[in-house]
Amino acid sequence: MIELNVSFFIQAVNFLILLFVLNLVLYRPILRVLEERRKKTAGARDQVESVEEQGAELMASYEADLAVARSEARGRYQEHRAKAVAEAEAIVAQAKEKAEAELARHAAELDRRRQALIQELAASEAALAQEIANKALGRAV
Repeated sequence: MIELNVSFFIQAVNFLILLFVLNLVLYRPILRVLEERRKKTAGARDQVESVEEQGAELMASYEADLAVARSEARGRYQEHRAKAVAEAEAIVAQAKEKAEAELARHAAELDRRRQALIQELAASEAALAQEIANKALGRAV
């Protein structure tokens, strides 16, 4: 059994003094270091969250600017394409007109030659008929 005598009280006082000294020397500094570490960690987390938010905002801004730039580029492309198509159509129309004029000129030239040949044949028709008749009959007509 436990006897309550003076040594028990001395041991209890000794224990309380040791507890007080350890609290001053060991527990409080350790708790203070742990609290500082917790604060630093929390601060670092806050900074990370802040940086992530800024990064997300920058990314959203970048994507919005990129979308605007793509839209502008698409508009410019369509504009230049329409202009090029119009120029190509104008060139084709001009070439078509030139070809039609050339065709009309050649048709007129052919018609003029045909008429000249018809007149030439009409002029020599009597002589050719006389010559064919002479050859067919074998005598002069």
